[in-house]
Amino acid sequence: MTSQPSDPATSRRFTPNLSNCRSRKNSQDFRPRADSNSSSEELSTFCLKNQDYYFAKPPELRKHSRSQDQPTSPFVLSKNSEYYFRPGTVCEEMAMEEDDYWEQAKEIAWQHGGVCLSSTCENPHFSLVYRCRMGHVWESAEVLLSGQWCWECTKSLEKAKLFAESNGGECLNEEMDLMLEFRCAQGHQWRADYSKYLSQKWCQQCNCTSRTSKKQQRLLEQQKIEEEQAKLQEELFKEARQQMERNLDMEHAKSLVMEEQIENDARIMTEMFMSSHSGDCSYEQALAIYKILCAPENYVYAKYFSKNLGEGNVNSAYRQLAKLLHPDKNKHPLAGEAFLKVCNVFSTVNFSQTS
Repeated sequence: MTSQPSDPATSRRFTPNLSNCRSRKNSQDFRPRADSNSSSEELSTFCLKNQDYYFAKPPELRKHSRSQDQPTSPFVLSKNSEYYFRPGTVCEEMAMEEDDYWEQAKEIAWQHGGVCLSSTCENPHFSLVYRCRMGHVWESAEVLLSGQWCWECTKSLEKAKLFAESNGGECLNEEMDLMLEFRCAQGHQWRADYSKYLSQKWCQQCNCTSRTSKKQQRLLEQQKIEEEQAKLQEELFKEARQQMERNLDMEHAKSLVMEEQIENDARIMTEMFMSSHSGDCSYEQALAIYKILCAPENYVYAKYFSKNLGEGNVNSAYRQLAKLLHPDKNKHPLAGEAFLKVCNVFSTVNFSQTS
């Protein structure tokens, strides 16, 4: 057996017939058919499973030096071997599988929201051009072989899922889309633009709740500070009042001691005056004069003309002292001096009240 036809005049090679191969629809069919007018003696060459095979004339038609009685040696089926058929026999080529790979590619692209840009598909192992819904264009054979879609979309979706996991939530999209859906740990769901979600805050509802909570927390803290300040101020006021009361008690005690001392001195001086002088001055008038003269002005002010007594009581106390101390009413030689001292203190009180 020879791998090529021995006689070019009687055997020739035809173009492989791929009429049933969808990727080569323009190929020509040179096979003789049963219904054709071609002679059975014609040589025919065609393609089996897209491999080239050659067919020469049958042995009885081939011119060779071998005798007619010599048996024909068995032939082996192999590529480019010579195969012999009886006259009138038609050998149909083995067609490709019925699956339309191009239609299958378009269907897969449609399921993913994309489109197949290629117009033909010779083989599922051939690379086709696709465009996804995000606008990515790529060439790959893995779409038909393994169903793998856009790698850029896969990476973008993984990035979105990692972003959601880093914030304690999840991305609900199974495929990349223009709008991504997220869910936070609190169960809030929202949609975000795929090109802006990284620059936006995580959950707006949680963010709003957090702002409200922080605002309430600040108000509570401010209220607590104000209450503490009010409490501290009240304690300071209380301490000041207590100190003032202690001071008043001390001053009152001092004033009592001073009043007792003044009273004793005034009685002694009055008794001495009454024992050495006789006249129209009574004991009460002399005692009133010596009380004023022995007392300092601040004591006179505190005892008779203090603002705490009120304006009416101050005026009444001044009139009473004036009746006792005025020289026209009191004949004591020191009555004018005592009356002048009272007038000076009272004028100071009136001046301070008027101002």
